Amino acid sequence: MTPDPKRLHPKKGKHKCNSNSCMRVVTVKGDICPSCQIKMATKKPIQKKEPKPKQIELFEKPKKTKSQIDLDKNKRLFDETLIEFQRLRRLQESDENGYCKCVNGEIMKWNAYGKYYNEQCHSGHYFSAGKCRNTAFVSMNVHPQNGAKNMTMGDGFVADEYKSYLIKRYGKEAFESLEIQARIPKRWSNFELTQMRKEYNRQYLELLKEKGF
Repeated sequence: MTPDPKRLHPKKGKHKCNSNSCMRVVTVKGDICPSCQIKMATKKPIQKKEPKPKQIELFEKPKKTKSQIDLDKNKRLFDETLIEFQRLRRLQESDENGYCKCVNGEIMKWNAYGKYYNEQCHSGHYFSAGKCRNTAFVSMNVHPQNGAKNMTMGDGFVADEYKSYLIKRYGKEAFESLEIQARIPKRWSNFELTQMRKEYNRQYLELLKEKGF
């Protein structure tokens, strides 16, 4: 058997320390030098991390009732339909080159999407879609808007800017009519939302092909 050259020492009767990465010599083969013995004796044992105890839930989460499940489904369908409608509105407002004029006068690509809100083209509602569901799918209430402006509609200046745009484009009477409609409560059924979403998607694909985008 060929001896391991790493464990031999050129001096006769001398052997390399059996500890890894140590180049000292010892007289007995397989022995450990005094320095390594001291290191091993004073070396702290590796402590294993104890697993964190599982948190015990004091109260079980109540199961959702049928009415809550139906409400969640209705909200999901509403959000999906709203996305289809907003996408359609941006495309409807775009020109032959795919650019649309936002409420604040900025020109943006109808499908502009960037990392920051001011790089995104949104379909902004004047009357909030969440609070005024009766006007959520009214075209007059939804127009292309800079993302940063859309996210700050709570600011009085931004809201007034949108209001001025609507009155200038549609007239004061039309705006007042829209305002009255927004105050009327509305609950869209699941069937209505499903059919509307299909129709908006159909119109979107048809208009996309017509404009050649």
